[in-house]
Amino acid sequence: MLLEYYQKNLLQVRSIYRVILGCMVVGFLLIIAATISATFEIIDSDFRPIALWAGIISEFIGATFLFLYRSIMSQALEYTKSLEKMNDVGMALKIIDSIPETASNTEKVNQAKVDISKDLVTKSRI
Repeated sequence: MLLEYYQKNLLQVRSIYRVILGCMVVGFLLIIAATISATFEIIDSDFRPIALWAGIISEFIGATFLFLYRSIMSQALEYTKSLEKMNDVGMALKIIDSIPETASNTEKVNQAKVDISKDLVTKSRI
């Protein structure tokens, strides 16, 4: 389950990054095109400001996406940490349940449960 989450999260992060990169490249190209057309008077002077503002707005949208990307990454990291904690608890419980309990080792099994519980509590505080 945890590995599947990592793979899906990585795929989503790559997709978001590609969209951001594409938006910023388009904005940059619009700004360059407006600058070149102003320099060499390729297009009508009425369209130059439109191209320039379109590029600036595209860059602003790309910067906004980057800000959201950073927020998404921090939330994904927190969620991943909580999944790792739940995975640790599940593994510890599975290990404890796999220990056969007999009359001679009941005290040791109980002590192992207490030790694992203490360890999990200290890990959850970090």
